[in-house]
Amino acid sequence: MDDAEALQLRATIVPTQSGWPEPKVVHWIKLHSCADEARERVAQAWATMTEIDRSVDLSSEGKARRKKKIALEALAEFEKSKTLALAKEAAERQLSVWAERAGLAIKAPINFPEAMVAAEIRAHLASMKDQRLGFLEKYATDPVVAGAVLGAPGFLSGLSENEVTFVRKRVEKHVAPEIAAARDDVLKAMKDAEHGWQRAMDKIGERAGLTKGPDGSWRDPMVSEPAAA
Repeated sequence: MDDAEALQLRATIVPTQSGWPEPKVVHWIKLHSCADEARERVAQAWATMTEIDRSVDLSSEGKARRKKKIALEALAEFEKSKTLALAKEAAERQLSVWAERAGLAIKAPINFPEAMVAAEIRAHLASMKDQRLGFLEKYATDPVVAGAVLGAPGFLSGLSENEVTFVRKRVEKHVAPEIAAARDDVLKAMKDAEHGWQRAMDKIGERAGLTKGPDGSWRDPMVSEPAAA
């Protein structure tokens, strides 16, 4: 694979990796490995296909068949790899740790009067309709309001899951901005890694002239599918 192709892979498969933190902790090590492996698998498959194209011993049809075979084998190896799954698992473990740390910053009621205030706040929210979002935008970072909302099931406040998530994120950014920023970076990297993994598989299939079926599987368009029973 020449330099132009290498640059193309870096520009189209997880290009955001260049802005990721250095791989010094487990979740970032795994995410970097995921992006690197995706490009490396494409590079290896493309290099093999280039050698096939250069062969003087194969006909055009023979080259096409050989490249499709190589691509299908490479895609099968992609499916077997656990690298993406392990990266997501490591990231999700870290996200759980951060969520627990941020949660410790929320002040829960410690006596009966405080518990009564929290209950009244939830009842007040439950009675609201169109004004609820405005109230949350204004008071979400108030420790008493946040504790009342996040310290009990959302239905007691009449809040949807999205509204509870809104409060939680506002609190995290207020009391633990470093955690909130780190969490957002990891969530985006997870999404980019997953997209890059799929993009890498697409590049292998497309280079060999394979087609993708409705179920997402790759196949040789020249081979007829078995008739339905």
